[in-house]
Amino acid sequence: MKVVLISGHDAVSARKTGFHFWADILDRRGVDVDFITVGSSPVSLFKKGGKQLVRPFNRWVPISNRLRKFTWMPPFHPVNFRYKILNTVSWPVFTLYPRLMPRELKELRGADVFIVESGSGPLLVPAFARNNPNAKFIYNFSDRSGVVDFHPYVVRQTEKNL
Repeated sequence: MKVVLISGHDAVSARKTGFHFWADILDRRGVDVDFITVGSSPVSLFKKGGKQLVRPFNRWVPISNRLRKFTWMPPFHPVNFRYKILNTVSWPVFTLYPRLMPRELKELRGADVFIVESGSGPLLVPAFARNNPNAKFIYNFSDRSGVVDFHPYVVRQTEKNL
């Protein structure tokens, strides 16, 4: 069995979330696990108190025999500018986000289950579904509206894609 976890957190971050525990448990049970980190870009590295992202970026890194990680670092990612005009202007640019996926992610095949965390991950569901037509997709709605204020494009596409 192969499970793909799509999260906004780095697989080897010191700050553990539910996805980290799921990855560890599945790995111990003999399940192949791909842990993909999305929703960051170079600007994220400069944000004070931001996510703990561990290099290298944009390539698969083994963590154990059955667990590997991929921290995707595209040129940009959808962020909420908190001003309607800026969110409106940025909307068309953010539609390009899934097309920026590197070949290593676009060619991901053979997954049985995708567990997708709220955030940028749901934007990638159609691409992963095309290459994994028999896979099941589980949406983990982990961030309540108001706690994390996603860009309106992310909210709209999450509803559409899932």
